[in-house]
Amino acid sequence: FNSTCTSILYNPSIDGSTYTDPIAACPDIRPQLQFSADCAITEYLLGDSATDGVDCQLQVQAANWADLGVNDTVQEYGVLFFFCAMMFVFVVLIYQVAFEKDKNLKLGMQLMGLKESVFWMSWLVTALIVSTFTILCVMATGYACQFRFFWDTNFFILFLTFFFFSVAMIGLSLMVSVLVGTAKEAISVGMFLYIFGVLLQLFLGNSSFVEFIYSTDYLASNIMRPIFLVYPPFSFAKIVLDISADSYKVGDEIGPGYDWEDLTAQQEYGNLTVESDFASWGILLMDAAIYYFLAWYLSNVLPSDTGSGSVPWFFLTPSYWGCCQPGSGCSGENEVVNGEYVSIGSRMAVIANGDEPAIKIEGLRKVYAKYPFGIRSMYDVLAVNGLEMSIDQGELFCLLGHNGAGKTTTINMLTGLYPPTEGRITVFDRDIETELEAVRSEIGICPQHDILWLEMTP
Repeated sequence: FNSTCTSILYNPSIDGSTYTDPIAACPDIRPQLQFSADCAITEYLLGDSATDGVDCQLQVQAANWADLGVNDTVQEYGVLFFFCAMMFVFVVLIYQVAFEKDKNLKLGMQLMGLKESVFWMSWLVTALIVSTFTILCVMATGYACQFRFFWDTNFFILFLTFFFFSVAMIGLSLMVSVLVGTAKEAISVGMFLYIFGVLLQLFLGNSSFVEFIYSTDYLASNIMRPIFLVYPPFSFAKIVLDISADSYKVGDEIGPGYDWEDLTAQQEYGNLTVESDFASWGILLMDAAIYYFLAWYLSNVLPSDTGSGSVPWFFLTPSYWGCCQPGSGCSGENEVVNGEYVSIGSRMAVIANGDEPAIKIEGLRKVYAKYPFGIRSMYDVLAVNGLEMSIDQGELFCLLGHNGAGKTTTINMLTGLYPPTEGRITVFDRDIETELEAVRSEIGICPQHDILWLEMTP
């Protein structure tokens, strides 16, 4: 007894729900041709030895195959791809803000009276416009490619998720731009954060890792959770995973989709129940508020090569908010003297009459230290030593001296570019250290270097 077996594997259906008569379900006649050819070859080879003929039978056997489910690009790599798309604005924004600072463009505007809050608000509006355009392009691409992640999710939920993530990342980029010194450093830092973020997203895109972060059974989880909650891509990845879970179910079953009622429902990761995606929205906005505050605060406090920093408690001083105390200077358009408001014009008129000097310099001293934190050494350079002078309104005053005499350093301290090591400077009775914005709104300066925008200059 000789038996020859030929197996033909064929998937009779797309959804795998039925296995009824695969031969009839075939779109061609290849199984029948294979069957007939095998019978003919067998009869030819056996020849006369097959006295009883050749018995050929066609039998269908169904096999149980592992169900791999329905996966697409968004389900597998959506967290990573969406992160990369939104990081474009992040990297460019760090560079652009640092470039303006490096080329003294921001300084030129500050010397003409630009307020710190206006500067940051302008960049925020610009970044939000670019981010909105990027979000719409990403969503349009998703709809065009027929990804269920987009088609089965409410449009506004998707848009707001991307938008809140962008708002948080813009805040982070503005804070980073304050910490970097030059445009070259900004490129290096931006690319490092981008590559680091991409590698980290490979873990954040895994629901098991998210479950580990929210677990309270491990010390590492309890330590890492607060850190990841102030890292915007983590909350963004969690929301994307939750939306994907409702768009694709196990096997070939299509998920019910994601709508507003799912937004406020608590999510399950294994045996854990974590906060809703609506709460994750709130975490993203909280992260944004933290980073915007740090960017604003550090830009005022940290000194730079072309500017002096304010005292750490500057936002608690009345002069910062335009409020005045009797007998003190004021950074607003009016100040209080003896309980009465006196306009800047009236005060300048008093100075013009010769009652007070327009500019008063007392014990001005500048030392370029070799080491930070006030550590003195023999390598420190003394640029200005105990300068005392008063300049009246309407007086033309010139500084003459050899190279290295301290002329430029003195002018830079008069305009608030460099903080003095010792001494006090008042312009129209306003302290240059505590009321710098008010002083800059009243003076003009011609810088030594070009502070023009190349894109706007022929």
